[in-house]
Amino acid sequence: MTITWKNYNSVAYSGVLTLNTDIIVYHLGDSMESYFKCLTRPERTRFIKKELIKLGHHLGYKVYANGLNEQDLKEIGVEFVNREWLFDIHWYLDADNPYTVRSLPLAVECEWNPRRTGDGKTPFSGIKYDFQKLLVTNAECRLMIFTIKNLRELQFLGNYFNEAIQGYMQLPKGSSFLFIAYDAKMLSFHYCSMAKF
Repeated sequence: MTITWKNYNSVAYSGVLTLNTDIIVYHLGDSMESYFKCLTRPERTRFIKKELIKLGHHLGYKVYANGLNEQDLKEIGVEFVNREWLFDIHWYLDADNPYTVRSLPLAVECEWNPRRTGDGKTPFSGIKYDFQKLLVTNAECRLMIFTIKNLRELQFLGNYFNEAIQGYMQLPKGSSFLFIAYDAKMLSFHYCSMAKF
């Protein structure tokens, strides 16, 4: 199966903006110039979290994320839980009973380091490790955000993601994934949706 990655272009973006995936792509694309002004990994991570927190609240969801400071909280300006629960970010709807999740529209993992500490042999072990968390969740959409150096890396990771999705036996057919790969050379990102078939 050939994996088709699209390059984000705000002028040519043809998403319908009805599904969370289209809204996420457009929202992150619209804020891309600010993203590339972030110089360090922590700044990029905090930026992505702030953008997805604001978007999640705008869409009516409750949000968990972690690692944001007092200035970030002022910029966000909405109430959310500033600690991690299973994923880097997730949107949820709860029921009337405490500790009862009604639905999980989005689970997000964001990994900038291609190598996991202590694993120098497996290509992209950092990204693969975090992706496994998304593979086993039953969120409506699973979003993996990462960075690439070239298109060869993008194709390699696309093939890995698809193989992992299709090979995971407990994953229901139709399970939806969105991938966003920031590319500093083109000052934009590539994105791709995949589903279990």
